[in-house]
Amino acid sequence: MRAQKQQQLARRLVNALLAGNEYRLLWSSPPDQRQTYPSANNDIAIAALERWQHLQQRWLAGDNYGAHTEVIPILAALRAGLGGEMLHFQAQTLAGLTSANALLKQRLDGRPLCLQAAPTPRAKHYQAVLHKQFISNLQPLAAQSHRHQHALMNVIKAIERTLTMHLDKNELPTAYTTWQEQRDTLINTTTTAHRQHVSLSQQLLQQCGLSTGN
Repeated sequence: MRAQKQQQLARRLVNALLAGNEYRLLWSSPPDQRQTYPSANNDIAIAALERWQHLQQRWLAGDNYGAHTEVIPILAALRAGLGGEMLHFQAQTLAGLTSANALLKQRLDGRPLCLQAAPTPRAKHYQAVLHKQFISNLQPLAAQSHRHQHALMNVIKAIERTLTMHLDKNELPTAYTTWQEQRDTLINTTTTAHRQHVSLSQQLLQQCGLSTGN
């Protein structure tokens, strides 16, 4: 009986949070409502989700039901979260890196940037562009976004794991797991593309006796 009640409670928590409108708003960012990203301010949704995780663990253990009054303000905080902006930033970054990496691979597989391990004017120009556009502009933004992503996804995955453990057949709704996979694929693919860009750029500059740092 207790296990059955826990499963019922877990489903109700899924419906209240993961299937709720506030959670969808957390992960959406319509162009006319999109906030500046990466933001210098903390994402208030992270603290709200951390509180939700703490409370749901207590509820699923049969404790602290009186804290249900916190549900509405927690959900309200999600409306102002930056999950959608983070995913939009990741998608834009991935598109740019995919194009850039394809060009770098084409150059590495084809005509060398330098025939000898000595810098040419063209190689120095590429190094300057790389430093300005990628190292000075994109990398700081990507690092800021990564910190936000790490904090947000840590608590999201903790919530997902906790609910999954208490659900019948240990499964979240199919529609949610489909979106979950798309979300994680975007994040992981972007991270891989970023690392690949650094590696390809270094390989190209090494043909000329240069590096990304000199």
